[in-house]
Amino acid sequence: MEIRESFPHDGRIAGAPGDGNKVEIRRQELLLAIHRNMAELREGIDRCRRLMDCVLDENIDEAGLAHVREILEGSHQDSNLRDVVREAIFVLDESRKAFKSKKLETLRKRLTQALAEN
Repeated sequence: MEIRESFPHDGRIAGAPGDGNKVEIRRQELLLAIHRNMAELREGIDRCRRLMDCVLDENIDEAGLAHVREILEGSHQDSNLRDVVREAIFVLDESRKAFKSKKLETLRKRLTQALAEN
């Protein structure tokens, strides 16, 4: 399946005849994932703004700065874990046609759900 990568995207996706319902379901799943990703990015930007305000506060002490550093390090570790889970989902999704395994499908769905919930 080929997706045109130029912007703006015209919505056309090439696929096998008769699989329009599958394409629409997959499109909706992807739009939902993109929406969640955008919400997560907005939350991250808001969190960074609040942390920046804390650091720029004239009354912050060494303990406050250390606390901000801990928050940032924890966010980085969470981000790395999310990236690895996204990569695993992508690999499972790409290999689902080659390996028709219910266990791998179930794992992919569980990882996707866990990522969406976090």
